[in-house]
Amino acid sequence: MPNILANLKNNRFSEARAQNGLFLLSCLFVVGLLLSRALLSIAPIAMLVWALWQMPVQQSLKRLKQNTPALFLLGFYGLFLLSTLYTDNWAQWRYYITQYLPFLVISCAWGMLPGLRNKQRYAVLFLFVFLVMLLSVGTVIHYFLHREQINAMISHSQNPTSINGISHIYFGVLMALAVFFTLHLYQSPVLLWRKTEKKILAVCLVLIFVSLHIMAFRTGLLAMYVAMLVQVFIFIRNHKQYVLGSALLATIILIPVGAYFTLESVRLRVANTQSDVERYLHNQDINYYSISQRLAAWETALTLVRRNWLLGVAPADVKVELDRQYAVKDFGLKKENQIGLHNQYLNFLVSMGVGGLILLLYTFLYPVIKFNWQQNQESIAFLIIIATAMLVESFFQRQLGLNTFVFFYCLFFTNKESKNQPVRVSREDVGYYPH
Repeated sequence: MPNILANLKNNRFSEARAQNGLFLLSCLFVVGLLLSRALLSIAPIAMLVWALWQMPVQQSLKRLKQNTPALFLLGFYGLFLLSTLYTDNWAQWRYYITQYLPFLVISCAWGMLPGLRNKQRYAVLFLFVFLVMLLSVGTVIHYFLHREQINAMISHSQNPTSINGISHIYFGVLMALAVFFTLHLYQSPVLLWRKTEKKILAVCLVLIFVSLHIMAFRTGLLAMYVAMLVQVFIFIRNHKQYVLGSALLATIILIPVGAYFTLESVRLRVANTQSDVERYLHNQDINYYSISQRLAAWETALTLVRRNWLLGVAPADVKVELDRQYAVKDFGLKKENQIGLHNQYLNFLVSMGVGGLILLLYTFLYPVIKFNWQQNQESIAFLIIIATAMLVESFFQRQLGLNTFVFFYCLFFTNKESKNQPVRVSREDVGYYPH
């Protein structure tokens, strides 16, 4: 009997150590996501190495096979490997095999390891929110120091980046995510230190929300307001608070209207967007106009889909096939402006056919079906924001976008579906406090 108890104790300690290692590596990953591309490349590999080192092989494989969200992510990598059967561009294929590694290494690591405890998950999100807030404030300060130059960029369909060079699309999406993560953390009963940290979160929320409007990051604003509208309709449906719900809907409409009349950057962005779309519709010169170029790319993509709807053209061959189609109809675009698809759904349909698109859609739908989405509003907001952003960007084609999706998908869903018993922790370790 003493030997049995000793073994149980050792196993429990080993599982706790595995969780602590994953927590530390997740924090490093978040820092890399926002501040260091090198760290962003290293952290996922370190997660997988940690999982293989800490967990017995049979147990880790069993956990992985039982974790459906992790298997969905692995499915994306599997589809890419299957494209070897019909690709022609082997040089690009070898490049993609490393670019898509997060689908393999992050999902395997999270599928094998025990999920993070409540307090650890809270801390990872808190770190993300705090870093996004710092970068948002820095970006806004830079904007006001160079206001005329940046507004001129916006009026000419160019886009400022974050203060540390993150693309406006991806940083806007990160800001939108941070808004909802902050709301979740503020309402959560978990604490890291004291109740005063909730005040820090309230300040972060205001600063990020205002900064997103000042910078007029179009994709981030679109994704955030779509998520807000969905959340309000969910609130009305669940609580039958029609008056309050209507007031919230009115507020969601009035805030961007107010931003339009008070912020020059927003007015310039709206005018530029309208002009951009009209150029495409009226067959005018669309060189250096981002939305018109996207619309031209989508029209080109639909031509490819009609010819290769079942299996696609293979991910490594997308650019080659697009170039061939642009040679047939170039929309008056210079070579440098014949851009890629900038739509993840079309990208999967063109590159992997209907099977790839179905897998992508079901990866988003599964958590809504499987989990109690009404009790996990932050994770549903994550899905809505990413799904909206994918309408205007091939999110998986950039290291930042791919890692953002895979990591937070694992944090919210792979973590939740861990099959083994969690480590027993005290009430103090979980960090609950009475309301």
